[in-house]
Amino acid sequence: MPRTKPVQAPPMAPLFAGGATGLRIEDASGNPIVSATITSGQSLALYAMGLSGTVTTGYEVSTWTLPSGVNGTITPLVGISTTFQAITATTAIITATAQQTPTLIATATLIVVPGPVASLVITESGGGEAGDKTLLVGESWALYAAAYDANNNLIAGQAVTWSVNGGIGTVSPTVGPTTTFQATTTGLGSVQAQASTSITDATGTITATGGPLDHFAIAVPPTATAGLGFSTVITAQDAGDQTVLTFSGPATLTTSDGLITPTTLPDGSFSLGVWTGMITLTYAGPSRPITVTGGGVTSTAFITIEPGSLDHIIISPSSTTVTAGQPATYTAEAFDAYDNSRGDVTAQTTFTIAPASGGSFVGNVVTPTTAATWTVTGTHSGKVDTATLTVQAAALTTITVSPDPAYVWAGHTQTFTASGTDAYGNPVPVTPTWATNGGTINSSGLFTAQTTVASGRRVTATQGSVVGYAVVNITPGPLHHFALSPITSPQTAGVTFTLVITAQDEYNNVVTSYVETATLTDSTGTISPTATGNFSAGVWSGSAAITRAQSAIVITVTGKEGKQGTSNAFDVVPAALDHIVVSPATAVISAGEGITYTAEAFDVYDNSRGDVTAQTVFTIPP
Repeated sequence: MPRTKPVQAPPMAPLFAGGATGLRIEDASGNPIVSATITSGQSLALYAMGLSGTVTTGYEVSTWTLPSGVNGTITPLVGISTTFQAITATTAIITATAQQTPTLIATATLIVVPGPVASLVITESGGGEAGDKTLLVGESWALYAAAYDANNNLIAGQAVTWSVNGGIGTVSPTVGPTTTFQATTTGLGSVQAQASTSITDATGTITATGGPLDHFAIAVPPTATAGLGFSTVITAQDAGDQTVLTFSGPATLTTSDGLITPTTLPDGSFSLGVWTGMITLTYAGPSRPITVTGGGVTSTAFITIEPGSLDHIIISPSSTTVTAGQPATYTAEAFDAYDNSRGDVTAQTTFTIAPASGGSFVGNVVTPTTAATWTVTGTHSGKVDTATLTVQAAALTTITVSPDPAYVWAGHTQTFTASGTDAYGNPVPVTPTWATNGGTINSSGLFTAQTTVASGRRVTATQGSVVGYAVVNITPGPLHHFALSPITSPQTAGVTFTLVITAQDEYNNVVTSYVETATLTDSTGTISPTATGNFSAGVWSGSAAITRAQSAIVITVTGKEGKQGTSNAFDVVPAALDHIVVSPATAVISAGEGITYTAEAFDVYDNSRGDVTAQTVFTIPP
């Protein structure tokens, strides 16, 4: 239990020790005191304890002393204990001197600190009390709070709460041992410091005075929408942000991009230095400037302008060219009526291509394969934009030669053309190198067929590593003449012989398409038959006979369109003896006269077999 009576020793402790060899000062709980802290206005009970070595021997009656100059008291001055009453914040060394021989002395150092705040005094930088003060708006005044306890001890660094009376300015900081007052508006007021509800102090009267127009205070909301008006307050102020009540205008409004409405605030539009109205900006973005110019000064405020409602979209690229099979990627961006971007809306846009044969979109990517010019359409929330997509043919992969197959008369010409395509069938211009194994062909594709009939020949067109060809069948040309197989000589009158007639073109190729008939004539006019049957695959084979015996006979074949052919010259000799003719057939002579007769042999066709007079027996019937 702590000691409650400084003149009494605790139970079981000897009041008078005797035989002590040392002395120490203790508190009421028996704790040795070498150094201790005590608050001004408080008291502390001290006890003198005898020691023998380290063993306590009991309380010693001592004389208690306090250094001169220390504002405090000890009561009583003699006894086993005393009470120290702290007043001044200082360091007090209390001495206890035991009343025995030899003399024993003990000391205790007591540090007295200020007590709770009991009063405040506001001072300025020179240390004097802050009295009346006149400041221009915008000027500042450094102030300090001097706090004291009940014994008038200065409490260093005491934080107080600062405030301004009269609304004429600000203090910063608002909590702390010091602050700075700045006059912000004209008027009368004061600065107050408060340590507690009941402990305050205030400066003298502060008179804040204003100055000429220095700037405009422009009050706008944090954000607004492009094209929509927002409430704005423009205040003409002096250097201390005090309203210049006499300013009535005019002023102009400007911005860096887009439009601002209004642009002019005419004289008289400011009332007591303040204009209140609606301002509209059309250019969206952060920190959009609103600049006010008037009375020779310019001020700027900033506001974030958000885009307006969706007005249109733009798809990109607006025009592009790709190769067939190459993907084309599109993006879509939304805009308001003032062309402010509302951001990328690609994912929310439906893309199509027209005509539909141009391909189909997967998301925002189309891979067209048909070379042409297409229209790409993007649709977002009912808004539409179009772009032009030009698709060019890809690399040449195929050459097609036309006509294929081709049928060309022997020795005649045919113009071939080559057309190129890519892997998707798109036309690709070609200037090929031509070649053939069925005749000749020039650089323009003009083919001249060989003069002999052939099938399966080729005309090739080559460009780079790409080759195309057409099959060429060389066919007989139109009927040009007839060819007759050789006729042996001589032939016998009236005896048939084999006749083979071939329809041929100008290069002697069999005109297999000829299936007509032909007429037969000869130089004797006696050939039979006078017409062939129908040719088969350009050939007629049959028998003929000539009844007139003659040498160097030639057979002529005449066919369609007057085309002809002739045989080799051959002889026809008379047939077997059929009859003779005696000449003269009749004669009249005179009696006694003589007459000479001859005999000539003939075949059945009246072809003369020659004079047979010598082999003829002449008689006269009786």
